[in-house]
Amino acid sequence: MTPSRETFESASDIFLIQMIAEADDYAPAAIHMAREVLLSRGFTASAITASVNTLLQNKKNAADKKEQVISSTVDPIAEMLEPQKEIGNTKLIQALKWYVGIVLAFSIIRLLRECWFVFQNENWLQLFSIIMVIPVLINVLLFVLVIKQNKWGWLLILFSSSFSLIMSLNSLITRQDTIFNLPPSALLKVGFNIVVASSLIGLLLKQDLLIYFNQNRKTGWLTIAIGAGLALVVLLTQWLSMSRVAPF
Repeated sequence: MTPSRETFESASDIFLIQMIAEADDYAPAAIHMAREVLLSRGFTASAITASVNTLLQNKKNAADKKEQVISSTVDPIAEMLEPQKEIGNTKLIQALKWYVGIVLAFSIIRLLRECWFVFQNENWLQLFSIIMVIPVLINVLLFVLVIKQNKWGWLLILFSSSFSLIMSLNSLITRQDTIFNLPPSALLKVGFNIVVASSLIGLLLKQDLLIYFNQNRKTGWLTIAIGAGLALVVLLTQWLSMSRVAPF
């Protein structure tokens, strides 16, 4: 049943134009009545058509903008796990996969040892400490990113390697006066960290891995610079905090 003309007369121009724009939702008689009321108010047929087209375009633009906002939120997450172009498993790629796998395995073993230590000492609250599982979660993420051939795995390893290299070199330099008095285990640990970090940096800048992760050396050197720069900032902060409490 079509409402009376009085009902349409009391409606606003915008509402009547919206009715015509959404013609599929109303009866043909209602659309005809809406046009008649608009014509009686001084609208021309071309003005009604132009208004309807403008309203439809605005709705389309709003829908496109909403979809773009949703896509901009979802795309980075999808990109994290989206594999890049395929490349054969060369020895360098296999070496990197073995590295992240071994690191993940050692982090899990270390977590199990800590859990057993907590169990032995009956310190139950420590079992719920999230700090214990953070290294494992990071290594799981790193393992998945490398296996999925994602650039973020390459960037994270390169960043952490450059950061670790600077910190290890600083540890060696600051102890140079007492280096021969250090326990062999401590000296081996520092040397091992330097060798692993520098080897990883050299490995990740090889052509095979650049292709595997779809990256370039310029991005690699920039990531190295950021990691090293952050390490220097940390060391500078430590030095300033120590100098403030040091006796004069």
